[in-house]
Amino acid sequence: MGSKNCLPMMTRLLVSPLRTAALAVSLVAASTVARAQFPVANVQYNPSQIVLEGVTPVTLSYTLSIVAPSTVTASTTVTLVPSMLSTPTGVTNATALSFISFSTPTLNFTAANQQRSVTITVTVSAAYAGNYGYQINTTGWPSGTIDGASPNAGATVNVNAQALAPSPVSPQITLSPIDGQVYTAPAGAANFTIPITYLANVQTGVGLTSPPITSTALSVNGVPVSSTTTSGGLNTVSIGGSGGYTVVTGGTYSISATAINSVGTSTVVHDVNVVFPGSSTGNPPTITATNPTISAYSYTSGSPAFTVPVGFKVLSPANSGNVTAITATLAGPGGTTPVTLTSQQGVGTSATATIVGSVLISQDGGYTLTYSGWNAYGQASTTVTFTVTGSTAVPTVFVATAYRTYQIPANATTVSVAYKLVGATTRGAITAVTASLTGPGQPASGTPETPSTLTGVGTSASITGGGSFTISAPGTYTLSATDTNSGGMTATASTTFTVTQVAPAETITWLPPVSCGQPLCGGSVIPVEFKVSKGGTYVSDTSIFVAIYQVYANGTSSTPVIYTYNSGGCSWSGCNSGGSWGWWGGCSNGSCSNNNYGCGNWNSGGWNACTTYYSISSSGPNYQMYFPTDTGVNTYRIEVYTQTGSSASSIQVLGTATVTTATSGTCYDNNGNQCKAQDDNWGNCNIQNKCWGNYKSGSCSWGGNGCYGNSDNGSWTNNCGYSGSSSNQSCDNNSCNSNNWGGGWGGGWGGGGGW
Repeated sequence: MGSKNCLPMMTRLLVSPLRTAALAVSLVAASTVARAQFPVANVQYNPSQIVLEGVTPVTLSYTLSIVAPSTVTASTTVTLVPSMLSTPTGVTNATALSFISFSTPTLNFTAANQQRSVTITVTVSAAYAGNYGYQINTTGWPSGTIDGASPNAGATVNVNAQALAPSPVSPQITLSPIDGQVYTAPAGAANFTIPITYLANVQTGVGLTSPPITSTALSVNGVPVSSTTTSGGLNTVSIGGSGGYTVVTGGTYSISATAINSVGTSTVVHDVNVVFPGSSTGNPPTITATNPTISAYSYTSGSPAFTVPVGFKVLSPANSGNVTAITATLAGPGGTTPVTLTSQQGVGTSATATIVGSVLISQDGGYTLTYSGWNAYGQASTTVTFTVTGSTAVPTVFVATAYRTYQIPANATTVSVAYKLVGATTRGAITAVTASLTGPGQPASGTPETPSTLTGVGTSASITGGGSFTISAPGTYTLSATDTNSGGMTATASTTFTVTQVAPAETITWLPPVSCGQPLCGGSVIPVEFKVSKGGTYVSDTSIFVAIYQVYANGTSSTPVIYTYNSGGCSWSGCNSGGSWGWWGGCSNGSCSNNNYGCGNWNSGGWNACTTYYSISSSGPNYQMYFPTDTGVNTYRIEVYTQTGSSASSIQVLGTATVTTATSGTCYDNNGNQCKAQDDNWGNCNIQNKCWGNYKSGSCSWGGNGCYGNSDNGSWTNNCGYSGSSSNQSCDNNSCNSNNWGGGWGGGWGGGGGW
């Protein structure tokens, strides 16, 4: 366009999508010039955000796709760089970064819009359960690249590494003297005091609940023994104490230490022997039960028999010889039966015998275990009672989706949402698993269905599986999973997610003459028309704006003319102040009128683009505007934009077109007719109403009735003026003299103030 630019105060804009990635426009009053800021290249990440969930220890992976920006024109290698957005309390960034890894640390791109993928894995141990926020960036892009939707935005990974439910623990006790200790009283001593010390602790650590110790007790042969606290104390997780028990006769003494917290009671029993020198009288053995320690058992009704541990110790006193024999019997609903013992260490060879075994229980009821032991001086027996109740173990289940938000794509009606689940039971097996979905779109009826993949159902105490639901409507959904164990008990877990609908994208359909692809006559006013479709329907979108600019041979470009919407558009009606032709936009004084709908005006200094608008016709609807060109061979770029929000990143390019102009003999009018030299009297061959450039027997005639003279011989012989007025006009055969151009077409053309 050369000097034919828009208003001198208009900011010069470079709008080619190949050179820009953001374009902002401020749409103000119709008389205000639209300004724009054009887009720059962005790296695209998909997904740009993701949530990964699991129960620790857990390893989570997903695939990240990266699309190269338009700035990539040659081989470019970028490096993936993770950083921390958030970490659980007490976890350093360096530790958290050690959990994340990439299948490849670098990616190579050779062209714009090229896509590469990388697998990202996050591994979190049970000791570091919590929520982690990672940001993934790439470095090494060409200058001018924006890393993500905004500078340095990259992609984000939110990891919810859940801790296992803490396990409560009861106290653990260390007791002295050791089990089987033998003490010898001094010669002639009338008594002997057995020294006793104990230490009770509640284990602490990750994944444990450690209630404090609330009470302790010492006893010997069932007789309480007072003690002095030597470390820690009650209502803490550790307490130590010491005491003594005085005996006057030799024999076996059972020392018992007990510690209690809210989880349960722990007891340790050690048997010791005290010998008084010179005593020749033996004593029967003593016996202590070590298992079972539980007085009530439950099991899954109908499941195979479960095991109850058996254990006891027999101690023959000093000077009483070895343990010579032992027995164990079980009395219960099925009668009295012997117990098979797997270990009888010390029987017949030592004064201390340790017995270990087990029994299988498959019926409800009360049971009694009777333990007996012998030495040369007699027998000792003890009993342990317990009950068995048929019960049903309650299973557990966990279900999750990969994302918190899903989108139904533009022009699509559904989206598939995948899920995974895990389940377990402490007894029996998981026999059934179902999943259901509730929400506004089908199949969200809440009807349970079996997941498409399941492992372990009917055969194992733990299962894994997953499936998917096809969702047809936006909204909030609740996904539930239920598992059932062999005892008929169930567990249910749920998670929620949101589905949104992506609006259909808008697309451009160009109309003639732009769509014809033929060079138009230089110096003419180009009518620019197009349609916009959205979801298969042509629409009127007044947020659209158009940029048109000239591209020079040296690669530079002119200041773009920005067209914004006005219901009047670039009309062909007269100027409101003087009756001049409004499509030129100039009045008799050569200035622009705010109500001319601004194609601009022509004066002695050339074309001056005023405020520029486009209109939208009711038919089509068609978007319409007009653009003046320079004479000769030129190239013009037309770009159509829409802005979905207030930020520059919300600007999108809907379509582009390139229009070329040529000289007479190689250019075409709006109807596709080739123009000849004599047609180019005014430097153009085409406008909207075909008054210029409607080729007719060698002359540029006005319309079909020859409003520039009805002659077909190439001259303007009938009328040089319009509507019978030829004042200030002069004609020659095929051109207008300088008086026609010098003053903006003088005062002629119907007395309306002139072009």
